[in-house]
Amino acid sequence: MSLAKQHLEAAIEALHTANRLQQKAFAVYKDALPEDEDVCYTIHNNIEDVIMQLEEVLDCIEEFAN
Repeated sequence: MSLAKQHLEAAIEALHTANRLQQKAFAVYKDALPEDEDVCYTIHNNIEDVIMQLEEVLDCIEEFAN
């Protein structure tokens, strides 16, 4: 496994962890946020977008290695 692949996989896992943790944090303080703004949902979607982009790069690296 290439070092680049290892780093990307670690980054993706870290983003999944960050997403779970931010959801837990916002669940604790959800009443403190304005009702018309779902900040947690926005952050979740942004993190998911980054994960998808990193997975595309990971796929390219894997294809290049083969």
